[in-house]
Amino acid sequence: MSSATFGAANFSSLPPDQQAQILNGPAMQPPPGLVPNFDNPPNNSALAQAVLGLCLALITIPLSGRLCIRALSKQLFIGDYLLVLAHVFNTVYFTLAFRLSISPGVFVHLWDIRVAETTSILYKSFIMSHMYLFSIAFVKIAILLEWIRIFVPKGTRDLIFWASHLLIWINVATCIANIIIYNVACTPHEYLWNKFIDGSCSRIDTGKDSIAMSAFNLITDVLIFLIPQKAIWNLQMSTKRKVGISVTFAVGIIGIAAATLRLVQTVSRIHSPDYMYNESSVMLCSAAEITCAFLVVCVPALPKAFTSKTMSKVKSSLESWPSSERSRKSSHWNIKNIWRRSRHSQLRIGDNAVDIEEHRLHSIGKQLPAVSPDQSSSEYLEWGSLRTTESEANQRYDPTATSADYSRQHVQHGIV
Repeated sequence: MSSATFGAANFSSLPPDQQAQILNGPAMQPPPGLVPNFDNPPNNSALAQAVLGLCLALITIPLSGRLCIRALSKQLFIGDYLLVLAHVFNTVYFTLAFRLSISPGVFVHLWDIRVAETTSILYKSFIMSHMYLFSIAFVKIAILLEWIRIFVPKGTRDLIFWASHLLIWINVATCIANIIIYNVACTPHEYLWNKFIDGSCSRIDTGKDSIAMSAFNLITDVLIFLIPQKAIWNLQMSTKRKVGISVTFAVGIIGIAAATLRLVQTVSRIHSPDYMYNESSVMLCSAAEITCAFLVVCVPALPKAFTSKTMSKVKSSLESWPSSERSRKSSHWNIKNIWRRSRHSQLRIGDNAVDIEEHRLHSIGKQLPAVSPDQSSSEYLEWGSLRTTESEANQRYDPTATSADYSRQHVQHGIV
């Protein structure tokens, strides 16, 4: 959209009535015979919202599963943190996309949009373009780091290692270059989204830059998909399993298709004055491309969530969390800190010793001996508890006790 569309070059010098007329008019002259419909224009907002909601769910659920599995197995690495950061940018992108789907709507023609709405629309598009660049760059870097982690033995410098590192740094450089180019294209900077001020975008053709970026993303998508294929088919496993792994990674093919369609729609948008209508297609293709990128890196980790070992870890963590929280808040002393798994992990009652496991207390099963008047009650252990859910351990020191009697100075209180 140029300022000539509604005479914005000298907008501030126009009388108020003419300004109001421009602001309330269509952002583009409609084709002959069509009347602008500002209140309820034809749109596909409901379909777009369903697609955006589905994409966000397909990103968030597998990513959460991957992070939980990694955290439980203590295998988090830099790629996981990059995915979290990418999802932050991605969430901002989807939030703005949802807002655009509400007003002015998705697949709405410019002649059904008031001029007054264009500044807000362009500003949201400006922010979304940055969120897309950051999100897709961080996800691709995470994928390449995952390829190195999975397919490159430690200490090895093979083709996958060098190809992945090369693509990582190319992605970093390209992302930074595009951010700089896009932000210095117009003078002043605000003219990127506010066409009511005097300015120009003659420094750089942002349209050609968008096409170049879309083509770059398509090429890197193809290369990222191809890098691990040779390694997969060289693995010592059955053909059926190889096909299964390839299909798992082949979700990247859908991402490649989305990137291809995004490139086509970007070219169409540049050559069409009805940029808002074509921008809707670019927005949805970008969402699909980002979704597929997340699935490529997250889906292979999900089968581990259903193994007996992982489920056991989850169950153990959920069962131990409440008691560990209560124990931590009630006292910094606990059984684990006092008794370790060693030859000293015993309760001593008189001359008898009873083994204690680190995480469970059992009934001592023996009547405590009577305390004589000349003996301190602190020298004996009180009655134990069977399978306690909360416990407290205290330690008393008797300076008159000998080293042989020291183990009898522990007092144990249990609550069933």
